[in-house]
This record gives sequence, C-alpha cells and structure tokens, in this order.
Amino acid sequence: MVADALSRKPRIFSLKPIKVDLRQRVLDHLIKDNWYLKVRQGLEGNRGKGSKFEGYELENDGILRFHGRMYILDDKDL
Repeated sequence: MVADALSRKPRIFSLKPIKVDLRQRVLDHLIKDNWYLKVRQGLEGNRGKGSKFEGYELENDGILRFHGRMYILDDKDL
C-alpha cells in the first residue's frame, strides 16, 4: 500500500510569536565597537560638523545613523 497526501493524518503545528527588540540588540553590540565609540565621542564633543564624522547622527537612545541609515555592525549574531 502506498501512502499519498490525502491518506495521511494532518499534522497541526503551533507557532509561538517571538518578540525581538532589534534596537536593543543593535545597541548591545554597538557599545563594543571601536568605530562606534570614536564617532559617538566625536559627536558628543560637538566635533561632528566639518570633520570625518559629518553625515553621522546620534539619536537620544544611542543609535547611530549615517545619512539617515542605521549603523549596524556586520555581525552574525544580529
């Protein structure tokens, strides 16, 4: 006897939603990044204008943006 798709018992899978706070994960990784720390220090010291940090913005929560795009490390854990 050969089983086909119609003769098999249906399997019911339940999916659990996963809540991931991407902003917090990005911040957790950024605080270990030397370039992020250097840019942040330059921007907080008001040396950001007219320097190599031009185009970078630091949000209130610590997220770094470059020309409006979020700076994210090239990290396999993210």
